[in-house]
Amino acid sequence: MNPIVQLKNIAKEFHAVEIFRDISLDIQSGERFALLGPSGCGKSTLLRLIAGLDAPTNGELWIDGQAASLAGRILLPAHQRGLAMVFQDLALWPNLTVHQNVELGLAGTSLARVQRRERAESALSACRIAELGGRKPGELSGGQQQRVALARALTAEPKLLLLDEPFSSLDIANKSHLYAVIRRLCTDFHLTLIVVSHDPLEAAALCSHAAVLERGRIAEIGGLQALLRNPVSETLREFVAQLPVPTRKESGAPARSEESN
Repeated sequence: MNPIVQLKNIAKEFHAVEIFRDISLDIQSGERFALLGPSGCGKSTLLRLIAGLDAPTNGELWIDGQAASLAGRILLPAHQRGLAMVFQDLALWPNLTVHQNVELGLAGTSLARVQRRERAESALSACRIAELGGRKPGELSGGQQQRVALARALTAEPKLLLLDEPFSSLDIANKSHLYAVIRRLCTDFHLTLIVVSHDPLEAAALCSHAAVLERGRIAEIGGLQALLRNPVSETLREFVAQLPVPTRKESGAPARSEESN
């Protein structure tokens, strides 16, 4: 079975400055996959390549068995890749209602107006915010705004859901609740999830697999719990040090002594 996302020797440069090169990885259908690494390592850039918002400098990118991008060329436009993306700033229109914002996820489709409304209502119900449809984004909490962005992404019925650090402004309670919502949505909608994160708790709560980017390369890749049990990269060693003691013990990673704190 072909991976739903396949990167073959992907490289990216901006103005002759190399961001990364020789990035190769496969993401299987149904996986919840984290792209991890320090700030500036190219995680969000790689996500944009997968989304079809930019083309690689070199290499090949395949989506669901179809060539999507080659060196300097986008062969499969973003709207034909069967994906939806939630950005860090959420991009909600303040002058539109929640329902209208969610319907924007269907802009450009051939669906009739009644079908768009039904699709938006279904997505709002799936995210358990159907009662907020008439409100404006400014009347919502941060966690509720996150759910609106997720509902808008779901209206397109994507195979792939891409999240680019969308929870950085939320408190721990709201994050924990949204993690549970996203795991449920992935199961209910048979989604493959790709998350860009620098938060070890977020990655551990959401994802089953991960790739770590460091110094323009993939430092390690595989099942996240296996990586946490034997971290090789500097990034994952720092991640493990930040995880709560019960999580570290479950993953098999060594806990720090009190004297080292």
